[in-house]
Amino acid sequence: MQVLIVDNSIAIIERIEELLLDTVSNLSVVSATCYLEAVAILQQALPDIILLDGYLPNNLSLQLVKEIKQYTDTNIIILQNCNDDCMRSRYLSMGVDYILDKYLDFTTIPAIIRHISIIKLQVVPTL
Repeated sequence: MQVLIVDNSIAIIERIEELLLDTVSNLSVVSATCYLEAVAILQQALPDIILLDGYLPNNLSLQLVKEIKQYTDTNIIILQNCNDDCMRSRYLSMGVDYILDKYLDFTTIPAIIRHISIIKLQVVPTL
């Protein structure tokens, strides 16, 4: 399972990466600090899950979600540091799977990643 973390704060990326690698097995983590780095990574290989800062400069988080969801059903978790109902509604309407408070919900990230992993690994029987 591969996770892409996109956040303009290197400290946040490092903390999330540390948390995930310490608590979730069979996981590889890649990271980007801006929209352009994220796009470059996505052009090489599509991760299973994307943890995305909901407030990248110039509303590029919205653009990135739009581009990802246009071509794939990759799970996206938005991390934001304020409770903005308007942005929450926009992200949900674009197909985002989870919206978390970057600070208050931080410790729930590993459980959500494990939950998504279990769902992705389930095989649907054919008739």
